Amino acid sequence: MLQSNTNDSGALFSLVQIAIKTGAYQHALPLLKQCVEQLPNEKQPLLQLAQVYAELQLLSESRASFQKLNKCHPSWDVGLFGYAGFLQRVGELEHAQKLLEQTIQVSPKHVGAYLALTGLQKFTEQTTQVDQMKSLLGEFEQAGGNSAQQQMQLHYALGKVMSDLKQYQNAFEHWLKANAFQLSNCQFRVAQMKPFLTQVKVAFESTEIRQANARSRDMVTPIFIVGLPRTGSTLLEQMLCAHSEIESVGEVNYVAELIAAGAQKFSGKHYPLELERLTTAHWQKLGADYLQQLQKHHSNCRFIINKLPANFQSIGVIKKALPNAVIVHLTRDVRAVALSIFKNYFLANEPYFCDLNEFSQYYALYQTMMTFWNGIYADSIHELEYENLVSDPKTQLETIFERCKLDWQPECLEFHNNKNNVSTLSDTQVRRPVYHSSVAEWQHYSEFLDPYLVASER
Repeated sequence: MLQSNTNDSGALFSLVQIAIKTGAYQHALPLLKQCVEQLPNEKQPLLQLAQVYAELQLLSESRASFQKLNKCHPSWDVGLFGYAGFLQRVGELEHAQKLLEQTIQVSPKHVGAYLALTGLQKFTEQTTQVDQMKSLLGEFEQAGGNSAQQQMQLHYALGKVMSDLKQYQNAFEHWLKANAFQLSNCQFRVAQMKPFLTQVKVAFESTEIRQANARSRDMVTPIFIVGLPRTGSTLLEQMLCAHSEIESVGEVNYVAELIAAGAQKFSGKHYPLELERLTTAHWQKLGADYLQQLQKHHSNCRFIINKLPANFQSIGVIKKALPNAVIVHLTRDVRAVALSIFKNYFLANEPYFCDLNEFSQYYALYQTMMTFWNGIYADSIHELEYENLVSDPKTQLETIFERCKLDWQPECLEFHNNKNNVSTLSDTQVRRPVYHSSVAEWQHYSEFLDPYLVASER
């Protein structure tokens, strides 16, 4: 359509949506610029341009686009909310809070703004938004119908409010309701993961497969931070990225998309079946593809982090394709992890993010896999406890730098001053110096957590 009419704005905008949906932000960017030129009075293209700039780490361009959007459309709640999210991710928390409050003034039923606001401030009984949230939840409950998503987010928000007010049982009950709403939208259950992980173990029980390939002289060394979600991976990532020779691509699924999928192509069987068909040349090709993708983000960096926690499932193929990789297994008291997952709203509808029973099953599978990998690659997996990281960060970071043959840089303890884009649930926490209050927070909820977490899982 565009070949026949380059000014077809409808076709252009549709192509932009395809590019964004598939994560092809580099392709989306010039198309969006053209959209904004052709549709100067339309809000959506300008908002998406700002968001794509942010995805590409072009933060000054993203900021300028958001500012233009808010100047041209000062009462558009979607634009205000989007700009607030950008500011939160780059650490400008006070400005973000003001924009969220402005969003609520413009749109008093903007549930997302209430939820985001609870992550930026401590609430008291006198905080204006508390009564507003309670009233809005009652309104949605009475209306029923298609308001499940709004009710879920308000329960997450009010759970945080009740936690701030030290009404722990009330908080837990709100989170239970929120989790139940979200679990109802999950398309699978943790038990369905077990056959696949069993196949992975079977594949790497072969002596031939588990043998790591010879180390190559790559220009970049990948660092993987693996483990359970909410163990402090964003904190560790930000500390490491304060080093002048380390960057991060965040939580990307490149191991599955490039290495596992590539192995499946070479073997002709569903991954992880018949990996013995792959030659050393195949594994080297898969590793090279992964490194090439990393370098699209950071072309001149020696060490690049991938902090997707679920990569613990893939340590075997990581070792085969990337023998130089530094693997950091980050652990934390399971009760703290369970609480942190339980009380937070994850966009991804995955069962272990929104149900304590499902999380308990996931934790058991994770333990089994890590025991298996440590039995094979113990010398290649660096074990690090979150509690030690926050109590003695310099010593813990130095052990990682020693593995990387890097010198210590004191900036790593000033990580909270970075203005980079953090797009995980920990975006506000990593804007502060290391703190210890979250280490024992779970103790307020131990009587509620205990029925879900049996002693053997601790």
